[in-house]
Amino acid sequence: DMMSTTDIPSFDRLIADSDLDGLCAAAVLKSYNPDAEVIFSHAALIRSGKIDHLITSSTAMVDLPFHPNCGWYLDHHQTNRPSNIEEKNFIEAGGICNWEAAPSAARVAYDLLSKSIDLSHLEEIMPIVDALDSGGISLEEFIADGRVLQLSRTLSLREEGYMQEVLKLFASKKSISEILSDELVSKHINKVANEREVIEEYISCNTEIIDRLAICRLENSGFHSNGYLVTA
Repeated sequence: DMMSTTDIPSFDRLIADSDLDGLCAAAVLKSYNPDAEVIFSHAALIRSGKIDHLITSSTAMVDLPFHPNCGWYLDHHQTNRPSNIEEKNFIEAGGICNWEAAPSAARVAYDLLSKSIDLSHLEEIMPIVDALDSGGISLEEFIADGRVLQLSRTLSLREEGYMQEVLKLFASKKSISEILSDELVSKHINKVANEREVIEEYISCNTEIIDRLAICRLENSGFHSNGYLVTA
């Protein structure tokens, strides 16, 4: 079913997760509504109620836990999905719910909006976002650590100004290669690429396998990592 622009809910603020999926989903929505204010957040902040005051019926929320006060909810995580009764109450109060069992929240937004606006600048990154967010990335791709994977590691709530700059690049319809070669972005990418080499070395020297369980002690090491690297 074609979604005409009149079917797209109006929003003046967008709250998105601060990872690559949240960023790309935000870029999709920002391409449609360039004037929308974008706030990056994460699940714990939503669940704690710390930003309740920012969530209104003209707020779109993407890649985050369901919140009944927003006006438009887009997501793909089973754990974030509103219950049937929550969804029913939300819709009755005028909310629009686009929860889809898609590989990424960016994919949900992209599929909805690509019917009415040109999103060709994001076409190239979408499969990578899907793979990264749904665990569909191969060991070879992970070890190769391409530039988009590196880009995903530069994104953080601690880097609010940088996040907004990267979003601006994405929403300004630049190609992925243009974004990756941007001066600010490549500076951040080089930093995480170097850090990754150091932590890879640390992990391979400090992981032991006991009964098929990998134990890697990072406390007091100054390093932090997700499980992917230890598994790889």
